[in-house]
Amino acid sequence: RVMKITAPPEPEFSRLLAAEPTSAKIISEQLNASSSECAALAKRFGVEAIQDLRADCRLSGFATGNRMRLEVTFSAEVRQLCVITLEPVDTSINAKFAREYTPPAFTEDTQEIVIDPDADDPPEAIPEGGIDAGEAVAEQLGLEIDPFPRAPGAEFEEITENEQADHPFAQLKNLKIDGD
Repeated sequence: RVMKITAPPEPEFSRLLAAEPTSAKIISEQLNASSSECAALAKRFGVEAIQDLRADCRLSGFATGNRMRLEVTFSAEVRQLCVITLEPVDTSINAKFAREYTPPAFTEDTQEIVIDPDADDPPEAIPEGGIDAGEAVAEQLGLEIDPFPRAPGAEFEEITENEQADHPFAQLKNLKIDGD
C-alpha cells in the first residue's frame, strides 16, 4: 500500500506579517477573524461556534538582527456543549503569548531532542512568505479552549451500590471462569 503525501491544509485564519529580522521597525497589526474564518476554526477545534476572534499583534526585531519576537494579546468568544448536560456553554477567552522566530540559517539542526518543560521554546524558522500571525493565534486559541466544558451547576451523579446492582451487566460479576 502506497501512502500519498499531501500538502498541509491551508490555515483558516492566515495573516502574514513581513519578517525582516535586520529591521528595527516594529509592526503592529490588529487582526479580526471573519464569520467564515470563525466557522472554519470552530470546525477545526470541534466546538459549536467561535463567535468572535480578535488579536493585537506586535512584531519586532532584536538588536542582533538574527531574531524576531511576535507578541500577541487576543480574545475569543467560544460556544461548546457541556460534557454532562449537552447544554451550550459560552466562554470568553482572553490570553497573551509570545513566540520568537529566526532566519532559517540560524535555526539549530540537531539530531538529539532535549525536552525541558521549564526552558523557553526555541525560535521557529521564519517561513519564506513571512510570519503567519493569524495561524499563531489560531494555534494558541486551540490550546486555550477547555476540553471538558461544564454548564454552571452541572455535576456527575454519584452511583450508589443499589443502582449498580440494577445494571443489566451486574450479574456478569458472579460468573466464574473455569480454572478459578
